[in-house]
Amino acid sequence: MFWGWFSKTKQPQGKVRVNPVKAGAQFVVPTYSLSASDVDEVLKRANLTRTDLLKLLYDDEISGCISRRTAAVMGNAWHIEGDNTDWLYEAVSAVYEDAVRIMMQALWIGSSIGELIWQDGEQKTIRAIVPRVIEQFKANADGNLIWKSPAGGEVAVIPEKVLRGAVNVNETNPYGDALLSRVYWAWFAKNYAEQFWNKFAERHASPITVIKSAVNTANRDEAQRDLAALAAAGSQAMADGVVAMSEQDSIEFVEANNDGAAHEKYTRHQIQRIQKTLLGRVLTSELETGSRAAQETDDGFTRDIADADLTFVERGINHLVDCLLTVNGMDADGVYFVYERAQAIDKGRWERDVALINTGTIAFTEQYYRDNYGLEPQHFRLVEKTGTPKLSLSLSQLTPGAQEVEDGIVAALKDAPETLGVEAVLAVAREAHDETDLVRRLALLYDDHDDSQYTDWLAGALALAAAQGYVHADKGRY
Repeated sequence: MFWGWFSKTKQPQGKVRVNPVKAGAQFVVPTYSLSASDVDEVLKRANLTRTDLLKLLYDDEISGCISRRTAAVMGNAWHIEGDNTDWLYEAVSAVYEDAVRIMMQALWIGSSIGELIWQDGEQKTIRAIVPRVIEQFKANADGNLIWKSPAGGEVAVIPEKVLRGAVNVNETNPYGDALLSRVYWAWFAKNYAEQFWNKFAERHASPITVIKSAVNTANRDEAQRDLAALAAAGSQAMADGVVAMSEQDSIEFVEANNDGAAHEKYTRHQIQRIQKTLLGRVLTSELETGSRAAQETDDGFTRDIADADLTFVERGINHLVDCLLTVNGMDADGVYFVYERAQAIDKGRWERDVALINTGTIAFTEQYYRDNYGLEPQHFRLVEKTGTPKLSLSLSQLTPGAQEVEDGIVAALKDAPETLGVEAVLAVAREAHDETDLVRRLALLYDDHDDSQYTDWLAGALALAAAQGYVHADKGRY
């Protein structure tokens, strides 16, 4: 059985504590009030609470943006380091989706609380994570969570009872930074613009029917009654699709001059505001114009946001792992939840590294490959490079004139640093596909050396490569 909230028995030292939680739901109240003042200016002006912000999730645009970010985290592969027991993996898997949604909710409204409902078994595990109203909680000066009970008292919340997400929470900002409050006015404008457009379309989507008829009386009131009766008859005739009139009468249809383009532009602007705030970019479908380069830049920023989401959720699920091990009397040190992240190769770094390796004077360490290319030690091994003969043609392979040119170039480069010398230039030239590629590779090789010597060095390097015949074409070597 679980212990109560506060045990008088002295707890073991360190991270190991035995059964410190109550299994059932505890933070259930029929009503709630703010436990601390909210400093969010948007919510103050709109007279809303953090929980009210969740109503914005019913908006199709906001829901779509949030679903994208949540799905990116939910579908990411993960594993548990430092533990190979099936029960821990299964225990985390059972509540994984609930945990992700609780943590992601903190990003939307600033804070989130999920109560951990425990169950007995061979090992004590979490049966469910139930969302709770964040306004019912507050943090004290030490950062510990406190729950305001229905009786008005305050109960200290132990870590093993809750999963808590918080974004920039501090004493002056007790409920954190809410992303949805940043899009509230864009949602408000979009929503009410849609209502205005519905009224506009209802009135102006169909043409206005204009009936002209001769007035056969001099009495003003009688003429007004005749025109009103004619308008009613015309309206009924339009509904029936049949109209009859005398030769003196006429009927015409007047189309509305405004086709709604202004509404479309206004709505797109509000949608773009929402997307830029929630996704860090505007989706291609909402762009009137744009370049591929700009979209690639936005894609990179979106990946940064996705990585930040993974790190944020990872921290919360690691709290669950600690709770599971601690409640079962096990040491949580060295056991942690990890998302698997795909590391893209920096093309510029890769080309520079290839150029340096080809000089034959530099060899990178295992730690370098791990830090910059995301390689795991068990996935590669370093191969010692055997010595290679110097790349130079003998006198019999060159005409006397060509040999004289080569000798002059070699002499010109002999004072260059070793990384920019003859062997380095020839190694780079051998890898080039054409002259443009050769120039680019040589520029990478030169890197941040003395700019004043760059032009002379590059001219000599190009001449040396041409003399040796190491400039490659796309389909072979010449």
